[in-house]
Amino acid sequence: MLIVMQFDAIRDDEVDEAAEERKGCLRGGLQLILFLLVPLVVLVALIPTLLSMDGGRRWVLASINKAAEPARVSFERWSLGWFRAPVLEAFSFSDPQHGIAMSAKRVAFDRGLLRLLPIGVLDLGEVTLSAPELDLDLAPPPPPAEPKARKEKEKKGTFFLPIVDIAATLNVTGGRVAIHGGSAGRCVAEQVEGRVALTSYRKPIEVKTRAQIGGGLVALEGRIQSIRDLSKGTETEQPERITLKAVDVDITAFAPLIQHMTGDAWIRSGKLEGALTAAIRSSKLGMIEGGLAVSQLSVGAQGEKPSPPGDVALMANLGVDGKTLTITQFDLASPWIRAEAKGRLQAAEKKGVMTGAVNGKTTIQLAALARDFGPALGLSKAFTMSGGELRAEVAVEGSDTALQVQADAVTSDLAMKVGKQPITFKPEPSLQVKARFPYGAWPEIERLHLKAPFADVYASGRFDAATLKAQLDLTRFARDATRIFKTCPPMVGSIYLDASSRREGAGVALASFLKLADVAVEVQPGQRTVVPQGTLKLSGRVPLQGNEPQAEVHDASVELTLDGGRMSGACQRLVPPGEKRPLQVRGFTFSSDMELAGARRLMGGFLPIAAQRRLSAWQGRVVANATAEVVGEGVKARLNAAGLAITARVEDGGVWRVPDVRVEGSVVRDGAKRGMQIALTAQGGAILERDGTAVFAEPSARVIAEAVIATDGTSVKVSKLDVASSLFAMQAEAAANELSGRCLLTAQGRTAVDAAAVTRLLAAKGIDEFTLTGREFRPFRFTSPLAGGASTVLSEGELEAAVYVGSVVGFGLRAGPADALIRLSKGVLRVGYEPALNNGRLRLVPEIAVGGRGGGTLTLPPRTRLLERVALTQEMLDTLLVNFNPLFQGGRVR
Repeated sequence: MLIVMQFDAIRDDEVDEAAEERKGCLRGGLQLILFLLVPLVVLVALIPTLLSMDGGRRWVLASINKAAEPARVSFERWSLGWFRAPVLEAFSFSDPQHGIAMSAKRVAFDRGLLRLLPIGVLDLGEVTLSAPELDLDLAPPPPPAEPKARKEKEKKGTFFLPIVDIAATLNVTGGRVAIHGGSAGRCVAEQVEGRVALTSYRKPIEVKTRAQIGGGLVALEGRIQSIRDLSKGTETEQPERITLKAVDVDITAFAPLIQHMTGDAWIRSGKLEGALTAAIRSSKLGMIEGGLAVSQLSVGAQGEKPSPPGDVALMANLGVDGKTLTITQFDLASPWIRAEAKGRLQAAEKKGVMTGAVNGKTTIQLAALARDFGPALGLSKAFTMSGGELRAEVAVEGSDTALQVQADAVTSDLAMKVGKQPITFKPEPSLQVKARFPYGAWPEIERLHLKAPFADVYASGRFDAATLKAQLDLTRFARDATRIFKTCPPMVGSIYLDASSRREGAGVALASFLKLADVAVEVQPGQRTVVPQGTLKLSGRVPLQGNEPQAEVHDASVELTLDGGRMSGACQRLVPPGEKRPLQVRGFTFSSDMELAGARRLMGGFLPIAAQRRLSAWQGRVVANATAEVVGEGVKARLNAAGLAITARVEDGGVWRVPDVRVEGSVVRDGAKRGMQIALTAQGGAILERDGTAVFAEPSARVIAEAVIATDGTSVKVSKLDVASSLFAMQAEAAANELSGRCLLTAQGRTAVDAAAVTRLLAAKGIDEFTLTGREFRPFRFTSPLAGGASTVLSEGELEAAVYVGSVVGFGLRAGPADALIRLSKGVLRVGYEPALNNGRLRLVPEIAVGGRGGGTLTLPPRTRLLERVALTQEMLDTLLVNFNPLFQGGRVR
């Protein structure tokens, strides 16, 4: 039997079945995708509708405000659509931290959300603001202090669409802008209409706007550089022109802005007309052309008589184009000043060479200036000026070899009075300057001469061969200046200055000599700096490298000689800080030998009157020596000082004598990350004498301190503070924070008071009825802000301390050992002293209100028994009780 199997037919059937199965899977997959996609499409289509609802709008605004805090955005309602143009109504934006508040009745777009999606180009189309109002506060409230620990913002997933360009056109209709100057008022622009068109960030921006200010019209129209050019500062091939026009504008509308900037409104009347056109190619290249005129301008400070109305006119045509400065026309005419300039300076083919000439001249009417701007110039109200001019001419001329500058200023016909007393300046002040700036060489002053009744200054030469001589008569200057100016301090004396430079090898040597004779200046009422005779000498050498002066000084020295001593210093190398150049001080030394009286006279103008009065009782000399090295953030310095034969008178007729006190200190900083380390040691002794007899002596007192100042200068940590003397001892640590603010001090440690030494000190003061003994250390803790002085310490300070008293004997009383507890808190000082007393007990627990309005009030807790079972002795009766009641005289204790 022959059996034949048809395998091909079987394979064809299997293939057909598999194809049918695949078609069924594909069809199912497509159905599933369509089933899921349809709801998604519906959801996406409903997004604008959902967001237009109140809940959706509130959710969007909450997200925006959370991200923009403290700024805030709000819309009362809006209508959104993928194909329908969005309309936003009742828009408002506020940022109190920057003083910005904005609102608009309506914000309308010309295209739907689908076309606003930033895919490639962010094109906002036409955006119209209806009745917008913008308020700018020039003096916004200070921002609130940030908390010490700020929570990190929650990081959320974000996405972005690539933007390669941007375009938008902003239209403003019926707007208003108000600029607030605090108490000065506000400047308002009404009926603001405008259009700003941005077609691409690479193309210029078209601007066309107008507004009503001060009853007149102000318009700005033209084009400005593109965003790309503005941000990069690049130069465009063709300038963009923009024109500002003003028609019949009352400039008193700008008075609040002027008052905010200067403190006074100044403008009383005036009408502004004119136009200015600016053609700009970059931030450094451009041209300005046009004119402005103010008619019937009157100015005056508050409370002063306004100036007579006058006209001001400005005509200008000037520009900077590449390497050329061109002044075709510049004319300014006003009641106070007239000025004009014309010329052209341009760069030649040779680098650094300028050719051409610019000339200018001006005439200032000093009488009108003093009359109308006296308060701003600080003139005295009794000062009047009926005539006088200042004429000045300036000429700048460039050639192939140098740039020549010449300026002359001369006053004439000065007629001045203070009350009815005339003030005469003979010779009348004048200034002459003539200088050359050779290309590739040092500038040279051919002549500089200032001539005045009280001063004569002359200078000439160049850096390596210069001379400067000056004489100033302070007595003659102050005689007139104190009557002309309100704040000129009284002064007398004379000053002479002689300075010169000369070439020495590869450097330039500098030398100056300053002499003061009978100089006294009253810096503040009752505070005078006095120098009967003094000289100051300065010298040094500036190195040269390739004929270029270097920013450093070698072998510098200074010497100050006064009638009460001298100071001198030297520095091998001094490099002042600059760009990418740290401060360097090498080989610095300083020494001084000054009488205390001379130092007090020198610093009297800067010391309070009470401090001067106290220092006037001190006599003696102070000798000091110091060395220092500074390289960048690294600092090393040492100080040694000594007070010799110092005496001080006290009110009760005694005299403190300090035969010798010495101070040694050091300052070290290794780098910017480490603070400034300071170490200080002071030791010495003192004797209190009365009628030539020593009544108290401190043989040796010593203070040792070690501290670190933080790198930011806001805190100081004192790791060691040891005080040792026969009267008082302390071992403590301290820290001060917020040095630029409250200056919060915290200290803790232990202290000891030698009661026997207190007895000796009281006896020296004439109080010898008590004898105290005892000396032991007790802990203390103190915290207080120091910025407000003693009143702040007493009101806000916190103190816990104790003083050990071994015994107190006097007036027939004998107190046993006990601690005197001291506690200061919230402006109340509490003292607790409860020793055994004559076989009984003393309870002294007063409370003293030392802070606030009740300062100085002493109270005792209710039902306090000061004395308990204290035995009465005959000595108490004879020496103590008799002082309270004379009837106890002659009494006996049984």
